[in-house]
Amino acid sequence: GSGLGIRFLKHVERTNILLHVIDVSEINPNEPFASVEIINNELALYSEKLSNKSCLFVLNKIDIPSSEKAINSFKEVCKLNDFNFSVVSAITGKGIRSLVLKLSEMLIDSYDAQ
Repeated sequence: GSGLGIRFLKHVERTNILLHVIDVSEINPNEPFASVEIINNELALYSEKLSNKSCLFVLNKIDIPSSEKAINSFKEVCKLNDFNFSVVSAITGKGIRSLVLKLSEMLIDSYDAQ
């Protein structure tokens, strides 16, 4: 209720990639990036370095039948802004292999850039 917490943010500073796992059922199709913007603003307030880290947005619970509109609106924002994203269902395992491969590629790229 009062932010991400300094201990957590210090821990996150040591990562190469931020992985945002987003519950599709919580996405407002009219404002698909609202929750992401809240988190990104908090990261930026703590450290400009954190706000510039590579990130991967993962939409979870894609197996929920009513989630298609939210998924499509979120994907559109990602495509327009050239953001990395994956879609998964943790319960069925759908998309997990693709997520792992994409994250692996991003990690390799992040080490190559160092």
